[in-house]
Order: sequence, then C-alpha cells, then structure tokens
Amino acid sequence: MIFSKNETVFPSVIHQAIWNAARRIFPLEKSFPAIVDDEVRATCTDLHNLVMDGYEDIYYNPAVYGVDPMDAEVYLGGRPWSKAIILAINKEDQGALDYFKRTESRLHFFRFICNKIMSENTVMHSQGAYFSKDSYKKLLSLARKHHGYDKERFVRLMERLSFVITPDGDNFVVTNTKYPQMFKALKRLHKVDMKQAANKTRALSAACEYLDFRVLMPNYACSFEDALYSLDDANTKELIRLDAFLAALNIKRECKLNNVNWIFMKKKIVSFSGRKEHYDINKSGNENNLITIYIDKSWSFHWPNIRPNFGPEKNTENREAFESAVEGLPNADGMKAFCIKHFKRCRECGCLFAPPPRGHPKVMFDKIFYSCGGGTSFGVEHLTRDNFDFVTGLIKIRLGHFSEGR
Repeated sequence: MIFSKNETVFPSVIHQAIWNAARRIFPLEKSFPAIVDDEVRATCTDLHNLVMDGYEDIYYNPAVYGVDPMDAEVYLGGRPWSKAIILAINKEDQGALDYFKRTESRLHFFRFICNKIMSENTVMHSQGAYFSKDSYKKLLSLARKHHGYDKERFVRLMERLSFVITPDGDNFVVTNTKYPQMFKALKRLHKVDMKQAANKTRALSAACEYLDFRVLMPNYACSFEDALYSLDDANTKELIRLDAFLAALNIKRECKLNNVNWIFMKKKIVSFSGRKEHYDINKSGNENNLITIYIDKSWSFHWPNIRPNFGPEKNTENREAFESAVEGLPNADGMKAFCIKHFKRCRECGCLFAPPPRGHPKVMFDKIFYSCGGGTSFGVEHLTRDNFDFVTGLIKIRLGHFSEGR
C-alpha cells in the first residue's frame, strides 16, 4: 500500500492519524543508494515491510486492534485530537485521557513490539530474539497496561504480524515467519541510537524512528530535501521558496527528518515541523503548526496586573516597536489580522511554563492573548502563496529587532 503524502480525504480521523504516521516512514528508495551491503539491505527491507504492512493492516482493520473510529469521533466531538485532550485535562476527565492514551498505543502496537525487541536487555537469537521468563512476563504486563490487551489477544496480534512465540526452557524465542531478518535491522538501529544516547546527542533518533537506514552508514547527514520528504507537494514548493528567502539573508539551517530550524545569531527564528501528530497526551496541541516564527522572549507583550502573581508590565517598548513595525508595512491591515489569527496561544494545558490555567497574559493591537512561557511566536498550518508575504514580513521584523542591537 502506498501512503501518498498528498492524500487529503479519509474515512475518519483515526484513518487520517494512521495515514500521517505511515507517510513519515522514510522510503527505501531514498535509503538504499547509500547502502551497498546486500545483507544489510535485506534486513532493512524486512523491517521496513513489517512497519508498512502493519500500518496497512490497522488502517483497514482497526477493530482487530481494538480501535473503533466511530468511538473516536464521539470522544473528539468535532475537535482536533489535541483540543479534545486538553478539554479532558481541564475537566479532569480521566476516562477520556485513558481512552486517548490507549488509542495511541494501539495504533502503534507493532512499534511497541519493535522497541521491546530493540531493548539492550534483549538477547538476540540466531533467527530472532530471546525473552527471559521475567522479561516476557513484563512484556505481557506492559501490553495490558498500555494497550488493554490480555495475553490471548496479545498473542493473536503477534501472530497476525507473523511473529511466532516459542517456549525454550525458561525463556521464550520470538521469531517472524514473514520478516525473518527484521531483528538484525532492529539491533543495528538500536546500536546507533544507544551510541547517540551515550554521547548525549540524539540527532539520529528521529532517523531511527522513521527508518532512515542511512544512519547505519558512516557520516550520516540529513539534507534539506530529506527533511521535507513526507510533506505534500504544495507545502514543499513554498518551503523551498522560504528557504531561498532565508538563505539570501545568510540565515543558517539545521535539518533533521521532518524538521528544519533556521538559526540567526545562535537563536532559532523559524522552524518547520512535518510531523503532524494528531494526538499527544503531554503537549499543548500545536501539532498543526507547520511553520513557527519566533519573535523571542525579549519581545513578550505583557499585560499589567491581570494576574496577581504575574507582576507589572514589562518590555512595553518592544511591544510598541513591534506594533509600529507592522503599522509601517504596506500590507499593515492584512498583517495585523494575520498576527492576531496565528499568534500561538496557550491551550490551557496546565504546563509548568505558565501560570495555570491560561498562561501568560499579553497584549497585541489592543487585544489580550495568553501564551505558554514568556516568548512570543506565530504558527502557520499551511504555507501558501497567499500567506507567504506575511510570514516573510514577520521574519524581517524579527531580524530588524536584532539588527538594532536590542
């Protein structure tokens, strides 16, 4: 099955979530030109096929994994995943939170299995992986805790993915009849990932997660083109245009899979994220911000004395400078409307970076906003020809702030 990055119509939000996860898996045809070893290519192919076939199976058969798309629609109530989760947090609705956690876990059941096989505590068998009696018992316990699967259902789903669990004395040997060499690929990826952890740099973790097998080769590097691989064609065209605009200003970029940061004077001023997560129980719900423009903490637009614990107004001159810069633009009215619409507001997530429940109070163009943390940023879901000038206009204002030495 081909998970087209340009697909826009789905039977349900559950199907869209599965599709978005599958399209982020790095294509083999992009990995393999860097890999010449036939044995490595064979192992990587098996692992890649397991993951893609797993996504295809749950896309067409979600009920088998205990996921009811119509049930999800009821919980969402027409809201995006992130907003529904935050609403559940604010209402202290533990039942809804448990539902979201369980659903996310079930959509990625085979990833859970792969992660457990990758564990440094797993001993590799000649054709699979050994699990001690205790580690296998723990595996079953985690499947019950996170997925809600009892032992019988866990075994049935393992068999559905062609895994075979065979007792061997006090141990259990896990093999796979359809993807027999996937275990070697997992072990190779795990070695790379643990090396990064030891060096306290997890730059390759995303590449391991998205199965960019070039991480197995020396001198791995992610190009700008690689970073955009899962993005639809329309957004890709505008991202390339934005990158050219930033390059002309001598702004450097840092690329990872599905992520690019543009850096100026050691500070991130623009970022692109192609992850498009539909749910994340620990975040405040900015999953649809394809492009984020950071105006920096020193440009926070504080409002005086709205909250007793916030204190007096700060940085008034920076707010006034920002508003003045916007007013001076030829498209000032459009830019003001754009800023008000795309200001990254606090989603009342109760995070540690802002006074609960609404975050830091700020004012911009005589309107009060609330944001997480002290910084100010703007998020754009789709970069288009219509909003491109607004995005670049904000970036120019940001750079002007630095050039004035503020």
